[in-house]
Amino acid sequence: MAVTAHPRAIATAIEMLRDLHLLGNRSRFARKLQGLPLWELKPLSRGGEQGGVRVYFTFIESQPTAMLFNAEVKSGDSPNAAKLREALEILTAFRDGVEVGV
Repeated sequence: MAVTAHPRAIATAIEMLRDLHLLGNRSRFARKLQGLPLWELKPLSRGGEQGGVRVYFTFIESQPTAMLFNAEVKSGDSPNAAKLREALEILTAFRDGVEVGV
């Protein structure tokens, strides 16, 4: 998002992450993705750069924390299938004890 110059989207993502940090799964932005062990942070606004921000993550059962996977600015309401697939691959590796992250 920073590379493509979406400053309002970045500000929205930071606001949603701050809310997630403070409230966990009670965050007003957190939505469970049906049928997946993944969640998304989704703004309350609709349309435009701010309304299209999504942050994909999961909660780690053994820790009171969330694992962030990726973020995007998108149009429409459906999550990006490639980003979800990547998140699932990372989560599977983590659960299998493979070191993940940078």
